[in-house]
Amino acid sequence: MKMKRNNILLLISALSVLLLNSCIDETFPEGSTATSEQIGASASALEASLNGIPSQMSKGYFVYDDQVHETDMSYPQFMIAQTEMLGDIFPLGENSGYDWYRNYNTFNANFGETSYFAYLPWFTLYKLIKSANDVIAAVDIEDESLTPAIKGAAGVAYANRAFNYYLLMVFFEPVENIYTDVSKVKGLTVPIVTEKTTGDDAKNNPRAPRAEMIDFILSDLDKAEALMDGYMPSSRLFPSLAVVYGIKAKVYLWDEQYDKAAEFAGKAIATFGGSPVTAAQWEDEKIGFNTANQAWMWYINYSAESMRNLANFTGWISGEADWGYSSLTRPGIDRSLYDKIANNDFRKNTFLHPDKYDFHAYKTSRNEAYINDAPAYLSLKFRCREGNWET
Repeated sequence: MKMKRNNILLLISALSVLLLNSCIDETFPEGSTATSEQIGASASALEASLNGIPSQMSKGYFVYDDQVHETDMSYPQFMIAQTEMLGDIFPLGENSGYDWYRNYNTFNANFGETSYFAYLPWFTLYKLIKSANDVIAAVDIEDESLTPAIKGAAGVAYANRAFNYYLLMVFFEPVENIYTDVSKVKGLTVPIVTEKTTGDDAKNNPRAPRAEMIDFILSDLDKAEALMDGYMPSSRLFPSLAVVYGIKAKVYLWDEQYDKAAEFAGKAIATFGGSPVTAAQWEDEKIGFNTANQAWMWYINYSAESMRNLANFTGWISGEADWGYSSLTRPGIDRSLYDKIANNDFRKNTFLHPDKYDFHAYKTSRNEAYINDAPAYLSLKFRCREGNWET
């Protein structure tokens, strides 16, 4: 059942890929900014607005726009935080105190409203929602004269908004536990802010009940599905119809509607038409999990503008990088999880066995001595782009 549920989950990987996103120039009257009417009237202007969202999703210091906290790294923070919450990762280095994400596992730091570990996820997602709302506000989806390109772009914005509310829900909805009494807030998620929410509305906008939030997310996804019928985004930096189905699967899984989750996971796979990562791709020391391939439905990358030396995914998670915090924390797989992976499963070969080369001929951008000196269970899964572990 665990493997089946894992297969249901939508895969979205954050990468260290140096690729500059292009922007489409649009001419507007001098001295003014683009209005909702101007954006909504032009497919190219709408696409230009959408181009900013993938850049935001990988931007280092996204919330503060300054080097305040190194976990301020937009979407990738959720990938690492959730892995820590599940206990699948463990810092093996002598300087493990630099693993700030460890707080999501041990909860030995402040998680109140003034804590970075609560504040940054909250504001990251609401900033991304604001960007989606701006695009949604620019398009009247009831207008029958809309071109397929404009409808599709609006659908992409609805899909983005739905995904961000899904993350807010799973991060901030209280669940029964043995440590904290949640009886007064059980069943509450987060406030819903749409393109129609005014400043006055926001002053009295309580947390939405779970059922209301799930209905809202599914409604956004239904809109995205209808608007994106026959539409394919310009790249997989944007969610496609297959991704919409994948997000629906995640929402239904969270709501414990397992049959529905399986149904939409199947739709996502069939609509996407890709294939799983091969053993060669999995172990590739230059492009392993840093370059888009046939298995990736939706991904984000780093541009020269969004990359920050300390606030980036690879610098936190690559066992080979000599830059960023991973060289100090030495991220590894939890041993109990490692022991559950069959020895003939090639996925095991990106984590170091205690017997090192006696167990497997590990591929690395470093050298044999590095592997032999490295701690057992070190993760080699997320590689530095083109094997560039020095910078």
